[in-house]
Amino acid sequence: MIRKFEDSDFKNVVNFIYSNNKHSKSKIGYAGIVKDEIEKALKQDFSDLALHESIFLQTENEEIKVLFALDVDKESQNVEVWGPYYNDKTSIEDIDKVWQYILHSNFKGYKFLFFINKENEMGINFVDQYLKSDRQGEHVDLVYKLDDKIDMYENTKNVKVVEKEYSENIISIHNTLFKDSYYDGEKLFSNFKKEEVKIYILEHDDFGDIGYLYCEKSDEDQEIYIDYIGIDLKYQGKHYSKELLYHLLKSVDRNKYKYIRTCVNSDNNKALNMFKKLNFNIEDSNISYTIRPY
Repeated sequence: MIRKFEDSDFKNVVNFIYSNNKHSKSKIGYAGIVKDEIEKALKQDFSDLALHESIFLQTENEEIKVLFALDVDKESQNVEVWGPYYNDKTSIEDIDKVWQYILHSNFKGYKFLFFINKENEMGINFVDQYLKSDRQGEHVDLVYKLDDKIDMYENTKNVKVVEKEYSENIISIHNTLFKDSYYDGEKLFSNFKKEEVKIYILEHDDFGDIGYLYCEKSDEDQEIYIDYIGIDLKYQGKHYSKELLYHLLKSVDRNKYKYIRTCVNSDNNKALNMFKKLNFNIEDSNISYTIRPY
């Protein structure tokens, strides 16, 4: 039976996502690996739509066989897809039946974004071969444990890290570097009003704002996630990204947070090497896809 989420499904949905995400062979990059985190995300800050309009499942003998949870952003018309999730009895045809059910719901005009662990063969086969989605690249999840010691670092001359509520230069830099990103430059600064969001701006004595680091803090999860680091194309190659990262590592409250996480394109060797030199470790690899099915 293929249907939408009902309130009585909540516990089973959380358990199903959790059991899939414990294993790289069935893991989806958007969702967490801690059951409490998954439950919190679905309850508090998931989709712009209600759960009964965002979660679709196939059940058999009252057990979940296939599940998609859609994190819908109405403003950008993007949908981050938590799925496909499945069990060991699921076929790719079963997954497609649920997907077709989703497409007959009200998502016309939306772009769907998938983020699937590279070892998840069923998920990749469905999105890549079955749906013919556009592969955007492979991304590496990196983590820094905040009990690690910071190496000595000499600050770069003529620049300092500041915080500002608005910067036209940073908006322009972001929109140039991340044209197809989930957030545009204006959205970064509207998000800055939220207590958990930080934007550190690199200000040059002569050239003004030339770069930034955007991150979001989770007190409950005791971690900080770096969403963006961007340096104006004219000033790249001068270790300015490292200046921003060191500022974050030095300023973070280590009694409050345990981890800093980020995600980097696997082809971006410069960024990967920079993070590795700062003692970030590879945690996982995911492949991103997009599709506009209508």
